[in-house]
Amino acid sequence: NISKIKPEVRKNITILFQETKDKKVVNWCREKGFKEVIELSRNVYYRLGDDFELMNSPYLYDDSWLFIKTSEKTILNINDCVVSTEEQAISIKNIINTRVDVLFTQFSYASYYGNKEDVASRKLAAQEKIEENKVQIKVFDPAIVVPFASYVWHSHEENYYMNDEVNKIDKVFDFLKTTSAKPIVLYPGEVLDFNTEHDSQNSVNRYMADYDRVLSMQPVLRKATKIPVEELTATANEMSSKVIGKYGKLYFKTKLRTLQPLVVYLPDHDLTVSFSFLDGLHVLKSKTPFDISMSSEVLNFGLKFDFGFGSTFVNGRLQTGSEAGFDKFKAYNSITVSLNNDSFKAPDYYKLAINKVLRILKIR
Repeated sequence: NISKIKPEVRKNITILFQETKDKKVVNWCREKGFKEVIELSRNVYYRLGDDFELMNSPYLYDDSWLFIKTSEKTILNINDCVVSTEEQAISIKNIINTRVDVLFTQFSYASYYGNKEDVASRKLAAQEKIEENKVQIKVFDPAIVVPFASYVWHSHEENYYMNDEVNKIDKVFDFLKTTSAKPIVLYPGEVLDFNTEHDSQNSVNRYMADYDRVLSMQPVLRKATKIPVEELTATANEMSSKVIGKYGKLYFKTKLRTLQPLVVYLPDHDLTVSFSFLDGLHVLKSKTPFDISMSSEVLNFGLKFDFGFGSTFVNGRLQTGSEAGFDKFKAYNSITVSLNNDSFKAPDYYKLAINKVLRILKIR
C-alpha cells in the first residue's frame, strides 16, 4: 500500500516509526523517496506542532502503543498490544504520566486459538479480551473508549472456522456501556468529533447488518495453492542456510540438537514431512503422528520469510497434532523471529568457551 503512493506525493510525506534494532521498515521507507523518515525514540515526546505532541513506545514483541497529547485532549492508542494485567497498564500509565481522555483498543482475538473443533478455546479467548478491556478502563480511566482493531473476518477455507466465537461489536458495545467510560463506535468513514454527539448505536447497527449479510450468504472462500515438494525442499534449504549462517553450526550441534525435527502433515499432498534447521526438509515414508498440519502454501511461506511462521500464528491456517507439537512449532518460530527482528544474542556458552580458552592461555 505504501508503494502505491505516487512518488510526487511521497516526497511531501514524513514517516514516523518506532525505533528498532533491525531498522528494516525505516530503511525500506527511505529507499521509497519520502521527504523524511524519523525514528521515534522510546518514551520520548515528539512535537508535531505548537500544541500537538506524540509518544511511541515498543511493547513486548513487535507491537507498540501511541500516545497523543494536546492541551485539550489526550489519546492513547494501544491497538493490539496485549495489556491484560493492571501491572502492564500501570507501567504504561507511569510512562505517559498524565490523564487519558480517549482510549483506542482492540476487543476480540485475532490469532490462532485452538483447532477447528476446539470452540471452547476461542470462546475463552474472546472473553479474555473483554476482561482486558475491564483492566484497561480501570487503570487508564478514560472518559471515552473506542473499540477498534478487531473488525477481522477470516476468509480462507483453512481459517474460516475462527470466526465462530469472535466478539461482535453489539456485545462489546453493550458491555462497554456498563463501564465508567463512554463507548464510541465508529463505522468506516465516520469521524470522531468531540464537539458533536455521535450515534454509536447506528454505527453498531450498520456493522451488525454487515455480519448478517456475510453469514446469510454462501461465502466464496479463498483456497491454497499447492506447492511442489521440490520447491518446498529448496525453500527449506535456503532457510536452513540463513539460520545456520546467523547462529553457527556449533550452537545447533551443542544446544539445538535437543530440538527434534518439526513433523508437518501436508493435507493437500496427503504426506508428512520433517524439517530441521540442520537437516532441511525430508518426506517421511509413513504417516507418523504430526506436530502441525498445514497446507504446502503455508509451510512454504513460513520457510521463505523470517516472519512467515509468526504470520501463521495470526492467520490461523494451521492445526496442531498435540500440545507438545505446538510447543515445538513455537520453538521453531522463536528462532525465525530472532532473524526477523535481529534479536539473537550470543549464547552464554560461547562466552564461557572464550573465557575458558583465555584461562588456559593465561596458565600457559
